[in-house]
Amino acid sequence: MEQKAVWRGGRRIHSGRQHVALFIFCACISFFDIIYYF
Repeated sequence: MEQKAVWRGGRRIHSGRQHVALFIFCACISFFDIIYYF
């Protein structure tokens, strides 16, 4: 829940930071997806 609050705060302050957070979020999903298959 803390990460969600931080993401909302970053979204309000800088729209550019939202893209960075989204990239990291997708990277984490891909990382865990690879671990799941192995």
